[in-house]
Amino acid sequence: MKILLEVQDKATRALKNSQKAFKKLGTIALKAGKSMGGAMLKVVKSVFSLKTALVGLAGIAGFGLLIKASLQSIDSLGKVSSKLGIASGDLQRFRLASELAGIETTALDMGLQRFTRRAGEAAKGTGEAKDALAQMGIRLTGFDGKIRSTRDMLGDVAEAFTKVKDPAERLRLAFKLFDSEGVAMVNILNKGRSGLEGMLTEADNLGIILSTETVSSVERVNDQFLRLTKTFGGFRDKLAGSLAPALNSFA
Repeated sequence: MKILLEVQDKATRALKNSQKAFKKLGTIALKAGKSMGGAMLKVVKSVFSLKTALVGLAGIAGFGLLIKASLQSIDSLGKVSSKLGIASGDLQRFRLASELAGIETTALDMGLQRFTRRAGEAAKGTGEAKDALAQMGIRLTGFDGKIRSTRDMLGDVAEAFTKVKDPAERLRLAFKLFDSEGVAMVNILNKGRSGLEGMLTEADNLGIILSTETVSSVERVNDQFLRLTKTFGGFRDKLAGSLAPALNSFA
């Protein structure tokens, strides 16, 4: 019994000491809270100021990235145009028409590349598309003896497709002209010359066609930036190389 009373007495004293400690802690916390409240208010204001600055900075950076992406896209357009031998304006028109027909740009570019190459071969009396183009009555050269533009020849192809009533035969001919992209290209060419021209001129009506001069200018800018990047990269590498012995000794 005595031991029990002693334990209760110790517990009571400990509880009273804890209460005093909590009161003191509460007073300290209250004072700290007031000062902390003012400090936190300043922090919040600073955070919002920083947020505003970061938003502005992100906007500038985002715009810069947008410009960079646009330059790269136009540069790619110019290089593909040169590779295919198709005017950049016509390539833009074909790309919009292909997107409206649900055809991926890569499939269109490959189809145009194969058609241009095979039409050139057929004009020399060779190649896989020679018989198909002859069967469809497609004239390959102009009065000057040069290969006609891809746009003009595809207009004739589109018109010829409207006279082929058998879908299987139309697909066979398309495969000869465009290889595996033939199925996709039929979706652009199955409405005849007027349908194709209507799809191509839609890009002009939207005002999204970049001039050949603009595309060429962007290509030159990108090439200059590439040269500049390579120059700085070479300078950096040479500097690192010259410091290598000293860094090795230091290590």
